[in-house]
Amino acid sequence: DATLTALAGVSTSANSLIYATASDTFTTTTLSSFGRTLIDDADASAARTTLGLGTIATAATSDYVDVTNSQSIAGTKTFTGSIAFSGSGAIAISSSSTAVTQTALDNSTKIATTAYVQTATRVAVNTQTANYTLVIGDEGKMIEFNSASNLTLTIPANSSVAFPVGTQILISRYGTGTVQVLITTDTLRSASSNRFLASQYSGATLVKRTSTEWYLFGDLSAT
Repeated sequence: DATLTALAGVSTSANSLIYATASDTFTTTTLSSFGRTLIDDADASAARTTLGLGTIATAATSDYVDVTNSQSIAGTKTFTGSIAFSGSGAIAISSSSTAVTQTALDNSTKIATTAYVQTATRVAVNTQTANYTLVIGDEGKMIEFNSASNLTLTIPANSSVAFPVGTQILISRYGTGTVQVLITTDTLRSASSNRFLASQYSGATLVKRTSTEWYLFGDLSAT
């Protein structure tokens, strides 16, 4: 028998496997102990277990990150350590946590997706007809008093309302009644300690110098 004759002529050794290279032509190849543990597996699942492969081995290509090609990835991804982005193209970020670049006095924590542009400066007017104590939302506004009665504007303590250092607030007297600026437990600095708006249509500016100190500038009088 030609096949048996050919097989009889093959020299074997430890860890060798006989295989055919042509009809009735045989040779050997090395078959390691690891290789033997793999070829005796019944199916692909058993082979993956032998190889120590996890679920990524059978995941679709859209389920893992491709480091060279364009790709869309869904789901939450968490990265730790320093993250570096580089390249010749633009990095585009689009999600509910992004927004156009915030304007001055807007302390949004959203990631900017546009270049910074200073918008037109506008001052919101908060008109009052009774005594008034400043609130945090008054930063950058003009507090207008419009009354025939004598009124007061009170600056709350920093421990109560923590305006950021550098806060500016305008004050105006539209009505005929006097307007006096008061402060609770912090310090208010003004020239000659004048704290009344001098007359109808007078104005002044409050500037927070430190956490517990304010400046008052403007058209002021002692009474």
